[in-house]
Amino acid sequence: MPLRNAIDLARLPGTILPDLACLPVGARLVSVDGARELLPRMPGLWAHGLQRELVMARLYEGDLALATAETEDLARHGDPAHPWAGHRTIGYWLARHGEAQEFFKRWKTYGAAHERGDMRRIKELLVHAVAERHGRRVSWEVTTDKRVGPTMRYLCFELWAQRGDVEGLLAFFDGEGADLLPEVDQLLRISEPGSACAVRR
Repeated sequence: MPLRNAIDLARLPGTILPDLACLPVGARLVSVDGARELLPRMPGLWAHGLQRELVMARLYEGDLALATAETEDLARHGDPAHPWAGHRTIGYWLARHGEAQEFFKRWKTYGAAHERGDMRRIKELLVHAVAERHGRRVSWEVTTDKRVGPTMRYLCFELWAQRGDVEGLLAFFDGEGADLLPEVDQLLRISEPGSACAVRR
C-alpha cells in the first residue's frame, strides 16, 4: 500500500508534528528525490522528520544498503541537531523485523545517548519482535546484552500474557525454557501481575 510507510512513520517512537508533515512522501505524492531537494530549505525539526521519512521510503524499496547510503548522505546534509535520525529509523526497522544481529551491529550509529525514551521503545520492540519471530529463548538472549538488559525480559513472555495462555507459558518452562529461570522464579513469573495467569483472571 502506498500509505504503508507513511503510517509506519506516524507510529515511530518520537514522532512529532513535523514528522507528520512528511506524509505526502510516504503516500508517494512527492518523490524521494524531490523531497531531498527540499531538505536544505527546511527548519531543524521539519528536516529531522523528512530525514526519517526518506530513509523509511528506501527501506520499503527493500534495499538496506541503499537506505544506509541515504542515511549517511542525510547525516551530512540534513538537520545537524539530529545526525543520527536516519540511522535510528533503520534501527527501528530492524527491531520491528526482529533482526537483532544487524540491529546491534549498527548500534553506534543510533545516537543512543540522545532521546533515551525513544531508544527504550525501539529496544522493547526488538525484544517483542524477536520473541514472536524467532522464539522466546532467542529473545531472552537478546536481553542478556547490556544494551538491552534484564529489565526487558518480561517482553519475552508478553505474547502469552496478552493471550492469557497459561498452558503455553507452563509448556515453555517445562521444555525449551526450563533452564532460563529457577523453578521459584518461574512460578513468580506465572503468578505476578501482568503475567498470563493474571490476564486470564
